[in-house]
Amino acid sequence: MPFPVVEGLSTDFESTNVTAHSFTYPSGVAEDDLIVLLLSLNSNGGTLTWPTGYTVLDDQNSGLSIRVGIAYRWADGTETGVDTVAGTLATESASICARISGVDRNINPQISTNVNVGSSGVLSINPPNLAASPATLKDYLWLAAFGSDSQEVVTGPSNMTGTFATVNGLDSADSTAAMDTHSVRALSFDPTAFTWLSLESAVCWTLCIHPVPSNIPLSKMTGNVVMTGNMNWVK
Repeated sequence: MPFPVVEGLSTDFESTNVTAHSFTYPSGVAEDDLIVLLLSLNSNGGTLTWPTGYTVLDDQNSGLSIRVGIAYRWADGTETGVDTVAGTLATESASICARISGVDRNINPQISTNVNVGSSGVLSINPPNLAASPATLKDYLWLAAFGSDSQEVVTGPSNMTGTFATVNGLDSADSTAAMDTHSVRALSFDPTAFTWLSLESAVCWTLCIHPVPSNIPLSKMTGNVVMTGNMNWVK
């Protein structure tokens, strides 16, 4: 079975205090693509309302200095242009929206427990090890997601070799978000650390994305079957 493919990553930021946090869909979204949206806020943000169709995987506060959430939706092919996550308290933000194809729609993306470092600040943060469930050896896409409360130049985990994206605002008070990916046939994966240069609060996770199965049992097939060509019967 082929690995899921990161078809595109779009990045956005809000450099002033706002309650509507805009993000942009990558181009070419097709039906059954997986959309993963990471949002990093520079303060609590109040109550967040994600766009219709999104399921929140996790949403973490670290005191009043940071709020980071991650959510997904299965695309219907109409996702294009700009959408927003609404908050009730104005703050700056950074976001990354990923479009992933070749994903098994029968298994939602898995997410690890979060690593949440508060106001004391750190220079690195290590996404947790995550085991695939069910424990079946497949061509998985592993994703590490990160958010911090200030503008930082972030380096992704050194053992992840896929598509990497990071975004921050225009000044030191703005948020930072980063996302890295890695394709490997393994039952679990443990990313190394995200790193940066000054002490910051931060949150991170590891995600496991399941590939479309190469052989689908007849009992699980849906829709109409169309047969073409000649059929030869052998006794």
